[in-house]
Amino acid sequence: MLKISRPSSLPISKNTAAGMPWSELWAWICFLVPLAFVLAVTTWATTNHAAAAESVNHSALDRLLKTYVKQGADGLNRVDYSGFRKHGHAALKAYIVSLQSLDPNSLDRREQFAFYVNLYNAKTIDIVLDHYPVKSIKDLT
Repeated sequence: MLKISRPSSLPISKNTAAGMPWSELWAWICFLVPLAFVLAVTTWATTNHAAAAESVNHSALDRLLKTYVKQGADGLNRVDYSGFRKHGHAALKAYIVSLQSLDPNSLDRREQFAFYVNLYNAKTIDIVLDHYPVKSIKDLT
């Protein structure tokens, strides 16, 4: 059997170069990458695409994200969950309910993609807000 071992001259650190634990960095990556993705898709989806058989209005989610997601001093986008829960949670739930009345099969491929990405991200934020304050979405069952 082949045995592979780490050379003793290469230390394995539990922290990143910035001193943040890898698990915490991974949690931020798992949250921020989809959020950045939804911001990009929401912006793209709210532009006029005349070829769509039916169009979905994502402006409510776009408005909420522009209101409650702000760039932090470190350059990363941060969600103001406290403010979102107090002043925007009902609007987010209304947006999710509005998506339930749509048939995704009636949408063209681009609209379907925007529909599912925005629904996923809206529901993810909704779940966090339902349980706020929560340290990590991974703590929710």
